[in-house]
Amino acid sequence: MARAKSTKLALTILCLTMFVLPTVLATVPVESNHDSGEEGWWVETTVDRDGNGIGDMIEVHQKNPLFLDEDKTLPLIIDFSFTPGDAEIKMMNTYVERAKLEDGQTILDLGCGWGSLSLFLAERFPNSVIYSVSNSNDQIEHIRNIAKEKGLENINPKVQDVNSLNLNRQFDRVVSIEMFEHMRNYEALLQKVKHLLK
Repeated sequence: MARAKSTKLALTILCLTMFVLPTVLATVPVESNHDSGEEGWWVETTVDRDGNGIGDMIEVHQKNPLFLDEDKTLPLIIDFSFTPGDAEIKMMNTYVERAKLEDGQTILDLGCGWGSLSLFLAERFPNSVIYSVSNSNDQIEHIRNIAKEKGLENINPKVQDVNSLNLNRQFDRVVSIEMFEHMRNYEALLQKVKHLLK
């Protein structure tokens, strides 16, 4: 009887430890050596432990060829085995139509990510100049490599933080896909964008 009680007590402690300890550990702040004084949702989270502004798991998956599509980009979807197809191309064409993008324009892709839209635009509009801005060195390096492989000379990827954006030129169009949800101060960002337009 005593042995059954001690076994039951041990199992109870084990179960509590398995379920409670991870929750307690998840609430412990992670210290980072990265202190740029920047603000953003990524600064206060544990998904960006290296402090470069990109979720760590995205970088891990991006470096694994198993998860990349034929353009060597990581689709921003949950199913990493999915390769963008007709629906994604159709959506990028919709962006082109809605933004009234045309060959010969200078276009800024703000928060370009891994460059799917920038590379698509550079191929579609060979007389346009596409500027791609991301705060990630890995993303910009990836875009440069793909552009080089495809022989695209009309794309200019730049590493910059949108919060401190400093571009010495104006653009015919500024596009941004899936970046604004990560911004806190829309008014300040839209003021910057306003001054970037011709």
